[in-house]
Amino acid sequence: MFPASLDAVSLTSALTHTHTHALAAIAGPARELAGLALEFVLVVLLVDLASGIGHWLEDTYGNPDTPLIGRLVIVPNLEHHAQPRAFLAKSWLESCGDLMLAGALLVAAAWALDLLTWHVVVFALIGSQANQIHKWAHQNPREKGALVHLLQRMRLLQTPREHGQHHQGATDSHYCTVTNALNPLLERLRVWRRLEGLVERTFGLRPRTDPATGRRAAGRAVSGGLSSAAATGTLRARTTVGSAAARVPLPSSGRR
Repeated sequence: MFPASLDAVSLTSALTHTHTHALAAIAGPARELAGLALEFVLVVLLVDLASGIGHWLEDTYGNPDTPLIGRLVIVPNLEHHAQPRAFLAKSWLESCGDLMLAGALLVAAAWALDLLTWHVVVFALIGSQANQIHKWAHQNPREKGALVHLLQRMRLLQTPREHGQHHQGATDSHYCTVTNALNPLLERLRVWRRLEGLVERTFGLRPRTDPATGRRAAGRAVSGGLSSAAATGTLRARTTVGSAAARVPLPSSGRR
């Protein structure tokens, strides 16, 4: 009787041990996959934050006469606020070429410093397409195609409704352009207003007035020397003749 009982106990123990090892074998890769997925999401959010910081800087500081960046960055930015869909006429390469170059330089620098990981590559790849994602947020479903529209509906890409909040009123909020995730949190924490206060206290620089919206009329020009009227004149000179697409309002009111 005892040997039979021992055999049963041994069999139960062996089965339990085998089951535990099987679960561990499954749980190990599952945990690893979950960890990779979490890291990927964090990289995407980091890209979104970087897009917000860049967008905030170009929306807040500098003027059309600022050396180097004035004509290359500030004027197109002001034009975009005056005619939000005008930049859709640009090709993919025109919109993303500079970011792709920046991404390539980032990857090359990480490789040279022996810091290159898949995180850097994903950051560079997604970041290089931030302007294209921004363009999709200004297009209607027929213009951007079914796949992009589906990804927006699934909230995997920023939706027109979310980005439309940036173009309402003073255009001084909702700067992130890649996802819907960060803007609500950053606005709730008043991150951009706090940063502007820090910059003003540290460097004495205040946000410029956007002639397209009349934003912060009390703020002085950062680069000094260009009045709001002059900036308005420069903007009008570049946007008097707009395409039909440029006059179509941002598709932010309907469900997207």
